[in-house]
Amino acid sequence: MAEWPEMVLTRVFSAPRELVWKAWTEPGRVRAWWGPRGFGVPRCEVDPRPGGAMSIDMSGPDGTLYPGFGAFREVTPFDRLVFTAGAADSSGEPVFEILNTATFEERGASTLLTLRTRVLSARPEAAAYLPGQEMGWSLSLERLAAVLAGAEAADRVLVVTRVFQAPAALVFAAFTEAERMGAWWGPRGFTNTVEEMDARPGGAWRVTQVAPDGTEHRFDGVFHEVVPYERLVFTQRWQGHENLNVATFRELDGQTELTMASTFDTAADLDMALKYGMRRGMSESMDRLSEQLEAAGCEIVVSRLLTAPRPLVYRMWTEPEHVARWWGPKGFTTAVAAMDVRAGGDWRFVMRGPDGTEFPNHVRYVEVSPPERLVYDHLEDPWFRHEVSFTALGRETEVTVRMRFTSVAAREEAVRQYGAVEGLNQTLNGLAELLAGGERVA
Repeated sequence: MAEWPEMVLTRVFSAPRELVWKAWTEPGRVRAWWGPRGFGVPRCEVDPRPGGAMSIDMSGPDGTLYPGFGAFREVTPFDRLVFTAGAADSSGEPVFEILNTATFEERGASTLLTLRTRVLSARPEAAAYLPGQEMGWSLSLERLAAVLAGAEAADRVLVVTRVFQAPAALVFAAFTEAERMGAWWGPRGFTNTVEEMDARPGGAWRVTQVAPDGTEHRFDGVFHEVVPYERLVFTQRWQGHENLNVATFRELDGQTELTMASTFDTAADLDMALKYGMRRGMSESMDRLSEQLEAAGCEIVVSRLLTAPRPLVYRMWTEPEHVARWWGPKGFTTAVAAMDVRAGGDWRFVMRGPDGTEFPNHVRYVEVSPPERLVYDHLEDPWFRHEVSFTALGRETEVTVRMRFTSVAAREEAVRQYGAVEGLNQTLNGLAELLAGGERVA
């Protein structure tokens, strides 16, 4: 066996020793911080007594499962833990085993942790893992510090961590945009009406949630801190109770680790919330959010702020003589053959490229709500749906175009083969330039 040097790490945590000890010995608390950022803990079994077993499985950002095993050798409450920890291969045979000694020293209101590790056994293939143990422990202890810093008393805090296959901007939007938040918040079978969503410091939010049996639950709160794509701090009031939520968003390689820490006024309040299914509700909410984010990967979304009032912008989008003046990417011309702007009505037009190639298009309207919203389906191959919203902002108008495809693959094909993102941006640029020139419509 190769000689692996002893590793020693020290950390000072701004938390009392008893709380730090609990974070190492209670499964629910261990799960909240064990492993580097981006890793989850689908199974955590800890029996902190001499001879007691430790079984902790970690899941990596790519979904890979890393089963872990160990056993406690010495347990001196609040002072010292000695335990083994190792990893096994697919057949269950140990790849390596490490002896860990953690001591907890009281420093006033803080705690000094000293962690020593020594390799007991290692097969040759362990060389791929053991050099990273110092970094892994360092990242884990950073997460522990964050969990402890966010809780004056851990028995009042519920922490949930989840990794999503989506960028932080999209995950953040799912918490701060009414339409997105209403689609995933709450257990399966529950529906939401988001009555207010003002995601800025001091802004309020308000939701009515309806259970499958028709029972209504009302929630509201106030945003205290809003750092786009990084951090949200907001209160949540429900049935006469209130808790503080701190959501942090950490992006890495297009994935986002979300950590949600909910702090209650008392341990009894948390116990009551858990009794009524809060943990299950949060877990199912995260599942629904994951599904929504996967669907969002099938979208292209582009917005523009146009220097014209909303009625004018809406007419530019729905009257054929005006549409023909700006529709299409740069260098294209558009001839409108028919435009029946009503639900079920058809819009037929032909775009001609700079080289003379013609692109016939057939669109069918699904929803027409003047001057706020248009929804229509593009019936040619590839099929996709346009959802266009017009938001009045004084004398200006924000237009948001959402293209929804049937799959991520269809979206990628539209981007790669047809230049969908570039084409949409150039089309909106054409409208913006036309309106900026003082366009008037009789």
